[in-house]
Amino acid sequence: MNEIFLRLHTFLTGANKAPVSISEEVVNQFGESCKAALRKQFTDERKKEFTLRMSNLGKNTCQLQAEKLGVVPEDLPYNFKIKMILGDLAEALVIVLLKSSGCNVQEEQTPVTLTSPVGSIKGTLDAVIDGMVYIKTASPYAFATKFQSADYLMKHDDFGYGTQGYGYALATGRPFGGWIVVEKSTGDIKVVEVDPDKDKQVEAQQVVLREIQATTQTVTNSTEVVRCFDPEPELWYKKPTGNYILGNECSWCAYKKHCWPSVRKLPQIPSKAERPKEFWYTHVEEQKVDES
Repeated sequence: MNEIFLRLHTFLTGANKAPVSISEEVVNQFGESCKAALRKQFTDERKKEFTLRMSNLGKNTCQLQAEKLGVVPEDLPYNFKIKMILGDLAEALVIVLLKSSGCNVQEEQTPVTLTSPVGSIKGTLDAVIDGMVYIKTASPYAFATKFQSADYLMKHDDFGYGTQGYGYALATGRPFGGWIVVEKSTGDIKVVEVDPDKDKQVEAQQVVLREIQATTQTVTNSTEVVRCFDPEPELWYKKPTGNYILGNECSWCAYKKHCWPSVRKLPQIPSKAERPKEFWYTHVEEQKVDES
């Protein structure tokens, strides 16, 4: 069992049985983090100009191009701010648990700069524990689908978690440890470690550095949005229906209607379920479609 997870598990199990010790300093730090999260999500009036940062470098280049070129995104759902601040608060809580359970938290929320031949990229790393960089995240979707193992995540890294982690490692000259993940709705925790082997760390960092350089050049020189993905054929019992839908990468994107002006969100057309799952359709074969 991972040492960090073991410490967290032991601390939380003990807290279920009897009061535990949390220093007043840690309590006050948590309070300051909560206040900062409120200000960031609700009262910060500064208009943020687009810049490439560690936190967005893992996004698809077409999305970054749209942001850079000022394409108007879709309206956010009413609960977006709640989701964001819950993530901020969950991450602040993780730091409390790490410190109180005896983990060696050496740094937290540290500003860093990665210098490369194509420019400097700034960011804020989450934590350094025992000399290794760790990234925290609190997405229930990612918890369930992405964080199965480090190898799996790196092969299905739609949100750039690997880019961030190895990028921060490059910027600080430290090895990358992995991800500490909290599922906000259940409180479950995972610690997903990457291979600590020095040669493999260097190899992974160099791959990420090349990706960062390529993304930086592409986005910096962009004059239009170039779509990265094509629609996928809809399959029903493994057979194509003739309809086409957006994949996950495009379905999550706030700029999909820029790339696909006629896209429509519809209940899965061939399904006879009472409440079928909805998909974004770019093409529908001639048939009656209930859009009510």
